[in-house]
Formats: sequence, C-alpha cells, structure tokens
Amino acid sequence: MFFNPGDIVLTENPAYLAALQVFESYEAHVIGVESDEHGMLPDDLEAKIKRYRPKCIYVVPTFSNQTGKVWSPERRKLLLKRNSLKHIM
Repeated sequence: MFFNPGDIVLTENPAYLAALQVFESYEAHVIGVESDEHGMLPDDLEAKIKRYRPKCIYVVPTFSNQTGKVWSPERRKLLLKRNSLKHIM
C-alpha cells in the first residue's frame, strides 16, 4: 500500500532480512547505505538520496537487527540535519 513497483528504498547495510523481503515483495528497489558502528555514513546517505531520490529511508537506530548496534546521538542528529533530507521529510 505504500510502495509501487520500482520505488526506491534506502536501508542501512546490513538490514533486517524480513524488512528487505517485504520491500521486495512490493517490487521496491532496495539500495543499501554503508554504515559503521555509529550508524549510516552521512556522506553515503546524502549521495544516494541525491542520486536515487528514494521514496523512503528505512532505519532502525536502536538495536538494529542483525547487528544489534545502537546509533550514536551525533549520527542520529546528522541524519535529521542533512540538507538533502529536507526534500523528502
């Protein structure tokens, strides 16, 4: 109901397998954003937003499945402050 075939979804890499399966069941195109122990890498995220103009960005910043990591407060704030995110929020 949220996705049309071909819609772009950015996800943290790696991402929760069940979420990937749901996106793909709706024929959305999933693109991974590189991450480290603090969360998605802001520069990679911004570049992929500009390049692909995703319909949504799927994040699990607290105890993400499959790694169990928790994003740093700084990385969470950066995600919300990036200029590229303003056009999709």
